[in-house]
Amino acid sequence: MYEAHTQITESKEKIIQAAITVFARKGKHGARMEDIANESGFNKAMVYYYFTNREILYQVVLDTIIRNVYTYINTNLLEIEKKPIDPAKKLSHYIRYHFTAFSSNPDWTKIIIEALSNDPEKVRTSFSSMFDSKSESRSFAVYSIVEEGIKTRKFRNVDAKQMIISILGMNMIYYLAKPIGEVLLNLNVDDETSFLDERVDSIVDLVLYGVVKK
Repeated sequence: MYEAHTQITESKEKIIQAAITVFARKGKHGARMEDIANESGFNKAMVYYYFTNREILYQVVLDTIIRNVYTYINTNLLEIEKKPIDPAKKLSHYIRYHFTAFSSNPDWTKIIIEALSNDPEKVRTSFSSMFDSKSESRSFAVYSIVEEGIKTRKFRNVDAKQMIISILGMNMIYYLAKPIGEVLLNLNVDDETSFLDERVDSIVDLVLYGVVKK
């Protein structure tokens, strides 16, 4: 029984990972279940066995990406919070963890941005299932960090929600930064790792300069 359950779990995971690849490559409406089956190595009947239709599989993909991102962020934040830490340093860590989660998984970024543009309710559903049906943006660790900074007067009295939009927006369009640098600013960005390091440093500097009290 245990071996059978493990095999089912592994099969579903392979299909989900294949779906992430295909949805990122072709978009939600360009992806077919047959494409996902081919990518996964299973036949189409197997994909339909686990996921009745494309809409259900797409929702599971969004759930998986969002859960993975915030598990990664929260696990790392819990580690650094074992010792007292200044809100500014905590915010810096959050920005870096969030940036890394997406820049290390460009397919996630493509799918989430498309979903936010075309299927925002599906993204909302993913967040609701991850937190709880009554949760608001306060469920974000970053919201608590910004509120803590304001409360302790380490941060200016900024609009926390607008600040979060700015942080998430700058982090998630990282993939546009390289062509912008190359095409518009004539930057040499051949070393992508170095460029991404410089990019997140710049975002952290810009955010903290705007929020931290002098």
